[in-house]
Amino acid sequence: MNIAVLLDKGYKISEVASMSEEDIVTAIEQSETVIDEYGFELSRFRISMLTFDSGLFQSTFADLRRRVSFAEIFHKVMIPLLEDTGRLWQTGVVTPAQEHFLSNLIRQKLFFEIEKAESLKKKDSSFFVLFLPHNEFHEIGLLFIHFLLLSKGMKSIYLGQSVSPECLAPVKTGLKGSVTYISFLTVVPELKEQKQFIDEYKSMMKSNDRLWIVGRKAEALKNLTKGSSIKIFKTPDELMGKVITV
Repeated sequence: MNIAVLLDKGYKISEVASMSEEDIVTAIEQSETVIDEYGFELSRFRISMLTFDSGLFQSTFADLRRRVSFAEIFHKVMIPLLEDTGRLWQTGVVTPAQEHFLSNLIRQKLFFEIEKAESLKKKDSSFFVLFLPHNEFHEIGLLFIHFLLLSKGMKSIYLGQSVSPECLAPVKTGLKGSVTYISFLTVVPELKEQKQFIDEYKSMMKSNDRLWIVGRKAEALKNLTKGSSIKIFKTPDELMGKVITV
């Protein structure tokens, strides 16, 4: 990953190839002068991932947290960091162990902030229920949406990963009033399963309920959701913008 960072900053392959790991880390730190508002912190987070250095991650996060809100850290630092890490994982530059190490540290921060937000006084509002469908496991973005809702005093329930339609039945009967369901689709549904997918989740909703979905697989469902209570968001940012204004 460090090699990729230097190449991205204009270093030649021949230059990087002659460096030791220590030289590479030093070069990254020295090169973070400025283009990115949080370039220095992003670099330190990348290094902590590559070297499995949780202490570096924690100290970098603590320095940031003293200056800005958790929401800003997540939106301006963690999301770009995760997107960059995902691309590098796909090309084999980052190993699954390194990506999981970083993701779990970020998840820990989310759970800590969520716990604090849960203690805030809740508005007399309808419920939001957040879940990932069966075979969906990438929950960090959804956890952040959960945090945003709670921090605004909304009633938000997080059900977690791999939730099948029938698992939502108790929600349909147990919560009074309208419910807004929110989900991310990155893996499912496959093309041949799209209509069945939509029909199954529709059947678990009351007439005044809504379903908001976003993700790589969500765009393909637009034609199946026109005129319904299901709204497709083009990007996570668009969904976050909607959540902020509820």
